[in-house]
Amino acid sequence: MWENLGKWLMKRFSSPLPVLFFLLGAALIIVEAVEIRLPDGTHMLRVNEFSVFVLALGIVLILAAALLQFFDRRTPQDKKSWQTDMLETRSYASLGEILQAYVDLPGGLDFAFCAYNSETYHVVGNEQLSRRLIHSRVHRNIEEQTKYYLDLAREVHSLAQSTYAAMKTLDQGNLFRLVYDMEKGGLFYTQVSDHCYVAGATVDQASMGDNTADLEMRSLVKTVEQHIAHLESQ
Repeated sequence: MWENLGKWLMKRFSSPLPVLFFLLGAALIIVEAVEIRLPDGTHMLRVNEFSVFVLALGIVLILAAALLQFFDRRTPQDKKSWQTDMLETRSYASLGEILQAYVDLPGGLDFAFCAYNSETYHVVGNEQLSRRLIHSRVHRNIEEQTKYYLDLAREVHSLAQSTYAAMKTLDQGNLFRLVYDMEKGGLFYTQVSDHCYVAGATVDQASMGDNTADLEMRSLVKTVEQHIAHLESQ
C-alpha cells in the first residue's frame, strides 16, 4: 500500500514540499473526520473549536500543496533529478526491481533492460507506453514494441562491441555509451562492465528533447552499478 501511495504521489507532485503539505493536510482531515465511539456504543464526530481549527488547517495545507504544484517554476530537468535522486538512495532486492522503479517514474523511459552475467531482465511501463504509442502514432502494440526493443538492445550491444574494436586505434579509452535519437523517441545503451550492460528506450520525443530521458537513464545506470558493486562485494 505504501509503495503504491509513493508512486501515486511521485506522479502528481514534482517536489517534496507539496508532497509534505498534502500528506499533513490529508492526515489532519482524516483524524478529524473519524468518528469517536462512546462508551454506550454510539458514534459521534468531535465538534469543538480545536477540531474545527485542525480540520481547517488540513484543508489549507491541501490547498497550499496544490498552489505550490501549480506555480512550480522548476525546469523538467530539475523535476527529473528530484525523482531520480530519491531512487538512487533506495536499496533494492534485485536488478528487476531497479528497472521497475525507473520505468514507473512519470515521463522518461518506457522500457529498461539489463544483462548481467548470464541473466537478462527487462521491464516495460505498460500504461505509459500504451499512451505514447497511440500519441506518437506508432502502429505496434505493447508486445510488439517490447520484442522490438529486446532485439534492438542485443543488436546494439553487438554493434558497440564491434565498433569499439574498430575504434581502439584512436587510443581514447573504451566505448561505453551510445545514444540513438529518433524522430519518435530514442534508445540508450551503456556498458557497465565486462559482464553487464544496460539499455533504455522511450517513444516520447519530448523527453529526448529536454534530456529528461537521458537523465533518467544515467541515474538508472548509476543505481545498477551500485547494486552490482554490492553483489560482487559479498
